[in-house]
Amino acid sequence: MIALKSILVWLLLYSNISSLDSYRTLSIEEAEKILGQTAKLAEEHLEEKDGLVTYKSTYQATTNDEKTDKLGSLYYVFEKYPNPEKSQKVFEGIVASNSAMPGQERSNDIGEETWIHTDQANFYLIMFERKIKSCELKLTS
Repeated sequence: MIALKSILVWLLLYSNISSLDSYRTLSIEEAEKILGQTAKLAEEHLEEKDGLVTYKSTYQATTNDEKTDKLGSLYYVFEKYPNPEKSQKVFEGIVASNSAMPGQERSNDIGEETWIHTDQANFYLIMFERKIKSCELKLTS
């Protein structure tokens, strides 16, 4: 499994989420680059409700990782909120609800707010928000 650096590279390439259409999907090719191996789309969902557009997808590796012998997965969420205040409130709520857990870092390198959470072995989570949009990627093994 390719770790945090692959996710960061992808996010940096697509971090201008303010200029994107209603939502940003993640292609199978992008998922495979992040996972570092072939993958399949396991789940995909688009919902529009009360001004909130949510796109979710899950990709699973088709074979176990050579180093860990585990089957990796990539979870992706892209949301477009009705206003920046709602986007910020949801982002802060997620960060606050996980504040007691180790392995967290906050910055503004990618979006207006970026949150990274990892245990360095089993999962890497990166979430960022910019204006009315947020993006979350979670890589597990």
